[in-house]
Amino acid sequence: MQLAHKAESKIQAEKKIFTTYLPLFFLVALAGCNLMYLDLFLEEETRTRIFYHLLMTAALAVAFLVGLSVRIRRFHKQFLPVLARIRQFKSQSTLEEQ
Repeated sequence: MQLAHKAESKIQAEKKIFTTYLPLFFLVALAGCNLMYLDLFLEEETRTRIFYHLLMTAALAVAFLVGLSVRIRRFHKQFLPVLARIRQFKSQSTLEEQ
């Protein structure tokens, strides 16, 4: 029973990683890239700098969203059936104990 509880908590921690920490990492990486491009294109005119910032931000956002959707699909395919079995096992063992 303890193994089932531990496995369930590990799966929930995995879900928290890509729903909480991954978006936070994306925002920090986006800010870092924007600061880098701010210094890199300092001599360019304002319109060009804005274009590069928007292009880079859009490219990173698309890559992040695609990666996140792939990760969510993989999670649903791999871990949700296991999580359902663990919960079923826990409910059966609870019923047997009563």
